[in-house]
Amino acid sequence: MTIEVQQRYPRPADIRNDLYGHVYTDWQWVGNVRNAGPSVPSFAALNGTVIYCYQFANGNEVHCDDLQLPHDYAEGTDLITHIHFCATTATRITGTWTLDVHGWVDNSSTLGAVQTTTYGFDVNPPTAFAMITASFSSVLSGTSRKISSIIQARLSLALTSGANLALLGLDAHYQKDSMGSIQIVAKP
Repeated sequence: MTIEVQQRYPRPADIRNDLYGHVYTDWQWVGNVRNAGPSVPSFAALNGTVIYCYQFANGNEVHCDDLQLPHDYAEGTDLITHIHFCATTATRITGTWTLDVHGWVDNSSTLGAVQTTTYGFDVNPPTAFAMITASFSSVLSGTSRKISSIIQARLSLALTSGANLALLGLDAHYQKDSMGSIQIVAKP
């Protein structure tokens, strides 16, 4: 005797994707930040609180290591990176954040070319400790990228006036097309 099982209703993720296309979600990078490089920011209390974050001065940089694309990533789609930061004083601050992606590599492939994206800003007059959220100037091309690929990145700050910005968050929006994958490192 053969029993045929039919799926009467699609899974919730399938319904969402059918109605809206690919949806975006956040992929947090700050948790993978390593305070290394020629000029590192201080890791200090924010506004005298018990909350600590990286506080950047001109020329400081951090490295984001071991960023692995989640399994719900819609393969081949771009990443939209953005940054959350605040001024630590009420003084005008101008400059540029630069995000260099030194390697975005898939399983069994070699490192590709460096992708650089920037965000220039003029915070005038700033409100000390008020969060600013900004997208970088260009997306990171995901052409031919797969789940489980790894990103190595560097975030640096070049100030033209003012001093000290606190990094509150660094993340990428990515499109998802499923709830995950059936296989460990690939989608069928």
